[in-house]
Amino acid sequence: ALPAGTGQLLVAHAERGVAHLLPASPDDSVLGLKGAVELATGVEPNYQILLLEGERLENDASLGEYGLPPPAGPRSRPVYLFSRRSLNRATPLPEPPELAPDELPVPEALPDALAPRRPTSLASPLVRALVDYERHFALHLLQARALHEGGGARLAAARAALASRELQSRALGVAVLNLRLFASKLSDRYSGFQASYEETTTLHAALLSSFEDDLAALRARPIDSAVCRLEGWEDGATLLDCCGEERLRTWLADCQLNADHLTSKAGQFALSWSELQAAVATEEQAPETHPPPSSAELRLRAAAALIQQGESVLAELIRDGERVAALVDEQTGTLADGSVIMRGIGAGGGAG
Repeated sequence: ALPAGTGQLLVAHAERGVAHLLPASPDDSVLGLKGAVELATGVEPNYQILLLEGERLENDASLGEYGLPPPAGPRSRPVYLFSRRSLNRATPLPEPPELAPDELPVPEALPDALAPRRPTSLASPLVRALVDYERHFALHLLQARALHEGGGARLAAARAALASRELQSRALGVAVLNLRLFASKLSDRYSGFQASYEETTTLHAALLSSFEDDLAALRARPIDSAVCRLEGWEDGATLLDCCGEERLRTWLADCQLNADHLTSKAGQFALSWSELQAAVATEEQAPETHPPPSSAELRLRAAAALIQQGESVLAELIRDGERVAALVDEQTGTLADGSVIMRGIGAGGGAG
């Protein structure tokens, strides 16, 4: 039993397609959860990205701030784990899991340990044939068991692989949702940047167009003679002399250089923004969170129905094997001479 106030959290490892149930409390921090996730998965906390319904969990927040653990049960709101290492473009793709061989190991001979224990010397050829039939039947039953168990194991492995793929599909949907949220935030910031950029470029254009007129206006404004004497300027000095025409033109050149740099950066941002929008549109094709049954699921259901039928056939074979063994026991254990055995078999209408 879990301590009071403690619930469970389902952490789904997107890369491996494996889910882990971890004890968690609303007071636990996300960073503390990452420590538990490391023990379960081996992914270090600084490489972990934890997503809940598309939102990334922040280290300093508590689980309770995200409504975790979920009151409706851990499977109602799983947390998806992504590794920063795996998201690096330079990281090679993980090796696919090894699959079982296509052919099932079916025994071709009956091991001595499983062979029926019968007398080696029997007087009646019919009884010897009956004993031989029992051995063949035991071999067929052993082969049927191998096929049934091997088919069941393959079906279980296929179900596990499909469950893993479905988990990864849901993880992909959560990652796409996170990308949409991130793109939405970027869109707001980009809109603000674009508005500020347009305002700045408008002011800069106005400054360029009026610069010479502004210089002429400064040149036409003489400075009072008293101020000129106080500052040591010649009589007739103007505001332009006070500001310095060369300094103003240098400032204008610097403004133009900064404006050109800003325009270049704005162009780069616009290109990156277009690429991001295209990437988001591409990822919109991701699978739904709860996809309908796929063709693989339908084939697995058909295979499960065949396995169920095979189980019924195997149960019938086991019962037939018990009847055959009882018949051989009767013929080899209660009758002593060949003539009586022949009558017993004849009376029963044969062995099979």
